[in-house]
Amino acid sequence: GNFGSFFRTSVQLVNPFSTPISGHFVFHPPGLPASPSDPTMGFALAGCQVFAWYDVVAAMGLSGLGSFDVYAAGGNEPLVLARIFNDAGTAGTTGFTESLVAVDDVEAPGSNASITGALVCPILVDRFRYNVGLRTVGAPVHVNVRLRDSAGVEIHSVAHDYPADYFIQSTVTDFLG
Repeated sequence: GNFGSFFRTSVQLVNPFSTPISGHFVFHPPGLPASPSDPTMGFALAGCQVFAWYDVVAAMGLSGLGSFDVYAAGGNEPLVLARIFNDAGTAGTTGFTESLVAVDDVEAPGSNASITGALVCPILVDRFRYNVGLRTVGAPVHVNVRLRDSAGVEIHSVAHDYPADYFIQSTVTDFLG
């Protein structure tokens, strides 16, 4: 990462059921649509087992940015807890947790759903890194972005089109053009 940062992605899988669960992770690198050749790693959990990777990306023999799909074989799914963090060694860590998004919670391809969201900039924009990550699932996505000042006046707009099953992370400056 920039400025001497060293990012890791820790993942905990929890099997809340008494029967085994198995499945696999698929890692998707940024800037490319998902591909059958994307790296995978299997997992198997006994009933009520918890398993953790301190850095699941490194456990797959990989490095760099990306996104993960988690697939469970059969009917039961594990609980997935992911934390992305800068590992500063003895100085500690800084980071965030990322929620799993179930495929059932994503708008169906062709639904032409319109979803509105807001990105709120840090108060001191010159003192904070501010990146935007976007992952499409199952269908291409068109994004309209309107930049407003603190009074709510639109000062800039930009549109982006992303292919299906795609991941990108960029600075907010690049995202806004």
